Amino acid sequence: MKKRTLFFTLLAGFGCLFLTSLTALATPAITGTFTLCVGSSTTLNDAGTGTWSSSAPGVAAIGAVTGLVTGVSAGTAVISFNAATGIVTQVVTVNGLPNAGSISGATSLCQGTTITLSDISTGGVWSSSAPTVGTVGVTGIVTGLAGGTTTISYTVSNTCATARATYIVTVNPLPVVPAITGIFDICIGSGTTLSDALSGGMWNSSNPAVATITAAGVVSSVSQGTTFISYADTNQCGTTTVTHLLSVDTLVTSLILTGSDTVCQTSSTAWVGTSPGGTWTSNNASIVSIGLTSGIATGVAVGSTTITYLFTNACGSKTATAIVSVQVLPYPGTISGHNVLCAADLTQLHDYDVPGGTWSSGSTAIATVMSNGYVTGVSGGTVTLSYIVTNDTSGCWKAATYVMTINALPSPVLVTSVNPLSTTLSYVAYNWMDDGVYIGGATAPTYFMLMAGAYSVRVTDLNGCSNNSATFNYPVTAVQNVNGTNISIYPNPTNGHVSIESANSTDVQITSIDGRLLLSLSDAKELDLKNYADGTYILSVFDHATGAKLITEKILKGGN
Repeated sequence: MKKRTLFFTLLAGFGCLFLTSLTALATPAITGTFTLCVGSSTTLNDAGTGTWSSSAPGVAAIGAVTGLVTGVSAGTAVISFNAATGIVTQVVTVNGLPNAGSISGATSLCQGTTITLSDISTGGVWSSSAPTVGTVGVTGIVTGLAGGTTTISYTVSNTCATARATYIVTVNPLPVVPAITGIFDICIGSGTTLSDALSGGMWNSSNPAVATITAAGVVSSVSQGTTFISYADTNQCGTTTVTHLLSVDTLVTSLILTGSDTVCQTSSTAWVGTSPGGTWTSNNASIVSIGLTSGIATGVAVGSTTITYLFTNACGSKTATAIVSVQVLPYPGTISGHNVLCAADLTQLHDYDVPGGTWSSGSTAIATVMSNGYVTGVSGGTVTLSYIVTNDTSGCWKAATYVMTINALPSPVLVTSVNPLSTTLSYVAYNWMDDGVYIGGATAPTYFMLMAGAYSVRVTDLNGCSNNSATFNYPVTAVQNVNGTNISIYPNPTNGHVSIESANSTDVQITSIDGRLLLSLSDAKELDLKNYADGTYILSVFDHATGAKLITEKILKGGN
């Protein structure tokens, strides 16, 4: 409880003043929870002594002595505490309970269809107690999935409680029709009776010219062919139909087999019968094997055996046979020769055992082979070469094979930025050439150019494969256009002599790579650097008349 002190000045007789004070007690503030729900209660507190009251008892009622507030209806009320020291107030808010309203709409639907339910309340969430029977979307659309019932709920929640409205929906199923049972392959002139576990349905034949069916499921054959027999049942939600193919057969009186009566070992041939759908067997599968339904006969060993075709339908069975002979494969011999070759090189393979065969390559992108066995490497890789021998009488053939490795050629690249020349990679052997002619003794990894020429190198790698580089033309002439005038500096690299060609008179300076001036000439056309050490120098060319710098070029000196 807070205290407040007041000071007073009193005027007494004889002109004397007195100062005194008076302390007043302040009413304490209300404490507790100031928000509650309809139907709930909370107790408010005050440290003083007094009575409680509500400005709106229809919203929030309060016990005059206890301070117990009870929510009556949604809204706000001012709670007052009246004490001897004064009145204090507090606003209390009462939140209403949620209202889920009531669901309206159809109470049933068919499987595979939808209905829309609604509720007068807003902000709720729809749900289904049996989503395998029927689902409901956020807008209240119910979809029937299977026969049965489901409870559709509409739920509204707030901070006070959750309210739920429910609605029972029945999903009427489509009729469930079991599969048709019976005999589905009959002989012409005969009949059969089909059945279904569900009674009351309707029978139908898609092709009455082949077979008819009565309301009792009795089938009568009319002609050879096939027809779909259907059985349908209908209810308020629709019709369900099941079908089954029925065949009407005729007696097979003739069965003809077609195929080759000879086959090579390991080769295959196809046999067919005039009535498809039968099965094949071999009297001796160690000589000829045959696919049970495919009729593919494969030669296993030299000899002859009988194959049989059995065709069966509702009218009976019929067999036909054929004799198949297996021809021996010729001997292809053995291939000999080199099995490693460089691309672009040539070698000859031989098969000395059997003449007259035919050569072929498994990949002409890697190697080609001529009719005489000469093989030419094309690119790096592994290739299978074959020598095929054919028996002129039987036509059977067999191949001898030979695996050859083709090594790719090296691809030397010259480093021309410095003199001597070199290659970007290292090789086993080098032969330097000038204009395609080998230079005597030039077999080192590098070559110093001393005169003009068209230089290249032929290298050999670890596989023994050789190839030439591109040609480098020496000397290199540096030509630049300055203000419409061509200035040429050559040769570069140089063994000492440098020429400068320009339509105007020029002055030149030679400096070291670190900027030291070594030589300065006026109106110069030629430079002689023979007395300078091998290395890189900076040549600067100036206009003789104006002194303006025209060009700066690095000069590579070598050959001392």
